[in-house]
Amino acid sequence: MAFNPKEHLMSLKGKDYLQVMWRLVWFRDEKPDWSIETKIIEMDAEHAVFQAMIYDDQAVPKSCAHGSESKRDFGDFIEKAETKAVGRALAMLGYGTQFTASELDEGERIVDSPVQLGSREAAQEAGKKKLAEVESRIEAAKNGDMAAPGQVAFIKANLTEEELKARQAKFGDDLEKMTRAEAEKMVAALQKRIAKANAGH
Repeated sequence: MAFNPKEHLMSLKGKDYLQVMWRLVWFRDEKPDWSIETKIIEMDAEHAVFQAMIYDDQAVPKSCAHGSESKRDFGDFIEKAETKAVGRALAMLGYGTQFTASELDEGERIVDSPVQLGSREAAQEAGKKKLAEVESRIEAAKNGDMAAPGQVAFIKANLTEEELKARQAKFGDDLEKMTRAEAEKMVAALQKRIAKANAGH
């Protein structure tokens, strides 16, 4: 019997919402030969950034998303970050809702804000557009041409306001012109600075 998402909806702010665990069941029911791969992009004692990739039965990437969480918000921040990444990747394929609110997560905080289930078609269309952009970025990242999203997120989160403005003047507002090598060098420098600051406390 085919999976029926309507049987597993929860109500959030008066709208229907499907949790990530049920999106996975739905996905497995419809795409038993597809696979989901997660990997750590950034992680230390205080925060984690995960990437989730969804591949079809020919190992062709179909969706990619990232999720980050901090120890400040969750004791199990590593698992939460991985769940968030998977939830977003599934949303891009139309399984659930599109991510729009970073303050929401699974459990006490929901991974993404809810919309009516009937908007799945709209989510799929938005996902296709996003996928084209993602596939382009994945290919460039594989070739070592550009910084990974997790690297950019880490850099932006740890630069001072003045440092960020200087980098944006050089690489663009979203640091989109930064190469992977430049990002790796900057991330390493920031990690050293963070470790030094933590050691001083």
